[in-house]
Amino acid sequence: MHVIWLLACVEFHGPDNSGAPVFDTADTGLEVPAGVIPTWDEFEFEHVFEVGEGQEFATPSEVPWEALKPSTLVRIHTGTYADKWVVDVAGTEDAPIVVLGVDRPVITGQDAVTREALDFWSETRGVVKVGGSSVPGEGAAWVWIQGLDIRSGHDAYGFTDDRGEAQVYDDNAAAVFVESGERIHVVDCVLSDSGNGLFVASGASDVLVQANTIQGNGNVGSAYEHNSYTEAERITFEFNDYGPLRDGADGNNLKDRSAGTVIRYNRITDGNRQLDLVDTDHFVGHEDYGDVWVYGNLLIEGDDGNSQIVHYGGDSGNAEQYRNGSLYFFHNTVRTTRPGNTTLVRLSDENQWISATDNIVWTDGPLGILDGEGTARLAGNWLTEGWVDGFGEPGQVRDEGNTGGAAPPLDAELRPTEAMPDSEASISGHPVQWEFGLVERMESTDIGARQSL
Repeated sequence: MHVIWLLACVEFHGPDNSGAPVFDTADTGLEVPAGVIPTWDEFEFEHVFEVGEGQEFATPSEVPWEALKPSTLVRIHTGTYADKWVVDVAGTEDAPIVVLGVDRPVITGQDAVTREALDFWSETRGVVKVGGSSVPGEGAAWVWIQGLDIRSGHDAYGFTDDRGEAQVYDDNAAAVFVESGERIHVVDCVLSDSGNGLFVASGASDVLVQANTIQGNGNVGSAYEHNSYTEAERITFEFNDYGPLRDGADGNNLKDRSAGTVIRYNRITDGNRQLDLVDTDHFVGHEDYGDVWVYGNLLIEGDDGNSQIVHYGGDSGNAEQYRNGSLYFFHNTVRTTRPGNTTLVRLSDENQWISATDNIVWTDGPLGILDGEGTARLAGNWLTEGWVDGFGEPGQVRDEGNTGGAAPPLDAELRPTEAMPDSEASISGHPVQWEFGLVERMESTDIGARQSL
């Protein structure tokens, strides 16, 4: 039996008089299974740096980031710090580099100061950076950024760089910018008020994005910045709570160009699209590039933004580098209150394929499955009654047995639960272990983002 615990998250209330999003550190009901978020014992580290009022170091800028060694724990205690830094040191599995917040300290990029002993490029691209520096410049590995509230990497704000000079953030700056490194973990953080909440570049591999709250990012009137924007060699998103972007921003919630993408057990609410899974020129030919796994998620959308919930394939215009594999989409719950048309997925051309099984897709308006070319296989789903293949000229939709109605007989309360493995998912190597979903379940079914117990 698994034990479930409540993760302290934040609630988005909209902009204050300065135009920046305001967040309240209150529980929103997002739960994470016990043991998912790691705990760290200071006595297991060879080097421990304590940061905060009354601690060894008053601010993060006093920490010797340029001289970190494997087996280092940097604990930043509660408070607000206007500091910027880079972590570019190689830890190991047994001797990691952990930057840990105690009672969720705020790291703000607004008027932040960079430690002058550091030497790294692209300072205008983020508040906290991983990889990509001359000093220390070792190459990041086995790094954890955990338990921090990181905000305000946005072109409305300025900072002082590592040469003591005034700078302004780029419009695509991020709260956390992972430029390179392997085994990088961004865990239990709040990422907000930035161009991109999280940006991961193609020099990163084996990235875990886990149990974060990511919302209030993007730029007004722009579709090019997102709550998260990633392009890595293998990346997993799990147990994250994605909320609305900045008011007036047109970006997506989770945009990804990676090889080996797994998206599971997340709650994703009100982006332009909830998932935008498109192409890159860095991983064409990689064995894990074509296929994407999306399962156990709760995708919620109102009346704003694109009518498509998911986009899979490519957006560069170069079809030769599109993801020409399959989108495996199972045990998700999709809920939209849009009164107009909703389309489940857009496939970019005839080479893309979605296998959608055991999902609940519940819309207030008309539901179409496919926009554009490609093939959709539907099996064992609950779909809003009257659903159609698509509203334009869709590709091929294979109905292999689905049910539906005006509304599923479910309570609207949302919570995660332990789930029984799905046979098809187990065979694929992606058994469903945890799911978000609706409290009541239709009798004799195991569909949606929760299975019956």
